[in-house]
Amino acid sequence: LLDLITTTNDARNKKISEEELAEFLQSARAHAKPLANKKVHGIMKHKIPKPKLVSLKQTYINPQEFTLQIKSKMGLKDNYIKYIENRLREKFGLVGTPVRIVISYKSPVVK
Repeated sequence: LLDLITTTNDARNKKISEEELAEFLQSARAHAKPLANKKVHGIMKHKIPKPKLVSLKQTYINPQEFTLQIKSKMGLKDNYIKYIENRLREKFGLVGTPVRIVISYKSPVVK
């Protein structure tokens, strides 16, 4: 029981570098492509633009909070956010600690 408490405490206070998170995001994106949060059926389905994952940054440590920056007008499906959360837990050993992912939308540059 003491080992589990120690492991959980270490996971809550773990700092993950931006390089590790960039590599993680690239790996997650290659494994499963993100889908837009829009329901369209039939022939229009192929016309929906896929969201682009720009970056993933750790914003808080205790509890773990990450900001996922995306480029999309239609958002990101909830199940993809859950997929990212589960992969973070698996890859970085975030056992027994809450993981929160905040979505940030990158707006296009207006000239």
